[in-house]
Amino acid sequence: MRDRRRPRGSAPAETGGVTVLTAAFVATALVITAGLVRVGEASVQRARADGAADAAALGAAGVLAGAGSEPEARAEAARLARANGARLVECVCADGVAVVTVAVGAARARARAEVTG
Repeated sequence: MRDRRRPRGSAPAETGGVTVLTAAFVATALVITAGLVRVGEASVQRARADGAADAAALGAAGVLAGAGSEPEARAEAARLARANGARLVECVCADGVAVVTVAVGAARARARAEVTG
């Protein structure tokens, strides 16, 4: 039977196991970080879309309240959507109600505003 102990004064054999584990850890950390960045970007886009939709719907309803036409209300909704970094996807203005859908990147948001009184 062989004696597996290392002789006195000799250095241990390097197998590189720690290097492989470190590389795997770094790669995993990078993948997780990239995923968190994407989730954060999506959340920001959704929040921007919500704000832009609210502003566009309120602007369109304001035009309708001031006896403006439906095309004027749509134009105001589009202007306010652009001013908030969004793209107007749809604007339905009828009977004092404005329903607006906007997009910011992949995020979409919808808002409704009604003229009362």
